Amino acid sequence: MSFDLNAALSSMHRAILGMVSSNLRGIRIEEKNGCLWIYFYYENSPSEEEEEMVNFIYTEFVSDFPDQKTDFKVISLPRNEMIPKIGEAVYLRYGELGPV
Repeated sequence: MSFDLNAALSSMHRAILGMVSSNLRGIRIEEKNGCLWIYFYYENSPSEEEEEMVNFIYTEFVSDFPDQKTDFKVISLPRNEMIPKIGEAVYLRYGELGPV
């Protein structure tokens, strides 16, 4: 299966509706070795509720790509550290783009 970035971004945008907490700094997606990786960046360690939201988002996303290998990582990253610019941004909290 070939990777369709627009379809993946659209699917992820739908999946995150109503699932963004104030602790979530950003979500990025990338294709690496045939696998779609989703990275969830939190300012502080996610709460149990936030972990459930990540699982919901991931389940919603993968249901649109049943034949695509996918995985995700949840990363706690303090506010003073920049989110790595890997893959494509799905969501970035205000101010996460860095200096313009």
